[in-house]
Amino acid sequence: MTGERHSIAFLMAYPTVAMQAMQLTRADDQSARSTLCTLSKEKHSTHLYLAASGEGDRLRFQALADAMAGCCMVHMLLPPRALSGQTSLETIAQEYVREIRRNPDGNIFLAGFSIGGVTALETARQLERMGTAPRRLILLDTVYPRWPLQSHWLFKMLQWLSGRLLLNRITLNDRKLQAMLTDPGIIAQLAGLNRHRVRPFKGEVLLIMTDRLRLFGCWFYAGWFRLLGDRLKTAHVPGLHGAMFQARNLPALSSIIRRALQ
Repeated sequence: MTGERHSIAFLMAYPTVAMQAMQLTRADDQSARSTLCTLSKEKHSTHLYLAASGEGDRLRFQALADAMAGCCMVHMLLPPRALSGQTSLETIAQEYVREIRRNPDGNIFLAGFSIGGVTALETARQLERMGTAPRRLILLDTVYPRWPLQSHWLFKMLQWLSGRLLLNRITLNDRKLQAMLTDPGIIAQLAGLNRHRVRPFKGEVLLIMTDRLRLFGCWFYAGWFRLLGDRLKTAHVPGLHGAMFQARNLPALSSIIRRALQ
């Protein structure tokens, strides 16, 4: 249709021509594959920047932006395609900082989903050093990066096994496994995470956990409590990871975020 080649992740996230066209011709001349994409339709003085785990988060974040209408402007942050490969989370965060500083007015809040939360943390630290720290950092079910979860080789092995065992069509949290394993945003951030050292942000941090992952909190989240101490507050929503954005769980999630932006 456009003469461009799109990733499997993009095609599976937007399976119809109409959905693809909508994403590729968004208002304000924004490319759906750029580093920043504004998802809100109305202007607001409060800005919520959401760092995505990958391209497959677009529809999830759009649903959240719609639920947050009237409360803030929601912007999606995604690793630039040019940085895919052997890059660092610090470099991705620098791109996010550049986009955020283009609109310095208003109240700025920063959030990140899944692995995107680690990149959001680094972005918050860089903004903090520049004297423009976000008012609060929100981690959306971000597991603390520890071995083997931060191992890029584990991800590579999973990619190989899924192909060998024909597991690519399995659906996890409304996404095909193949789409997740080929998502450029996930691949770029996992590659950077392998060499990344997590450092604390001095501001307020809210960790929103899903109920089903919270059952294994000692393994998945304990590192955040050690790193951030009393600055870390927590909340929880129903579901498992990406299911927090499903229609039945979205009211609880948006309600918590609305309170966090006050």
